[in-house]
Parts: sequence; structure tokens; C-alpha cells
Amino acid sequence: VRFRVHTRRTELSGYPSNVFAAPWEKDPARLYGGVRLMLVPSQVAEAYGRVAIEALGHGVPVLASGVGGLPENAAESSWLVEDYRSPAAWCAAFGAAWGRSPAAREAAYGFAQERRRVVEAQHDDLVARLSFLLGRGAGCGDV
Repeated sequence: VRFRVHTRRTELSGYPSNVFAAPWEKDPARLYGGVRLMLVPSQVAEAYGRVAIEALGHGVPVLASGVGGLPENAAESSWLVEDYRSPAAWCAAFGAAWGRSPAAREAAYGFAQERRRVVEAQHDDLVARLSFLLGRGAGCGDV
């Protein structure tokens, strides 16, 4: 298994030969193209964890730390490592997720599509409410 680490560093010294550095990528389609499983080994309680949603949106299942907002954003189509500070827990979780990742691609994409649909509905509702208030001549102080 080859591991690609996107980083601003050009070299990863001291890592096994199957781990290589790739430049920082702005284009999500290029970043996630050919990726079978996205690892998100966060050690801090990130509020959102955007990379998980991006990966799912490109049909890439996610194996993420069970911390912060990641459990919410890496849902049924992904896997969580509850003991995220344990290398042994990551190894065990990786083996299981890697084996099931091809079947999880469709679920990952479906999850992201549903999240996108919910966000668009919330946006439409907000616009309708603001239009109603502004149509009544209500200012921000009247809300």
C-alpha cells in the first residue's frame, strides 16, 4: 500500500519507502483522484474537519480520529478510530477499512450528496426568511 502525504514539506525523511510527500494541492479533483481511502489522523478536537466532507464528496471513504467534529462529518460511509492516539488502533482500523473501501465508495458519495442537499435546503430557507423580513421593511434591529 502506498501512502501519499500532502504537505508543504518536500521530503519526508525517516519514513518507509511506501510513504511519499506530495505537494499541497488546491484542486480537490486532483487531490482525491485515485485515492482509495482518506486517513484523517487528527490529534486535536477540530470543530468541523472539512477534509472528511471533501473526501466523501469525491467518493473517497474516510478513516478518521473519533475526536471533535470528525465523527459527525465522517458518518456511516466511514470509520472512526476512537483510541486515536494509539498506533495499534490505527493499524487495526486501517486493515478493516482498506479491505472494505471499494464497496464504501458509493456510500461515501451518497452521504456527501445528502449533506449537500440539506445545506442547499437550509440556504433556500434562509433566503426566503430574509426576503420575507426585508419585504415587510424590517431592519436587522427588528428581527
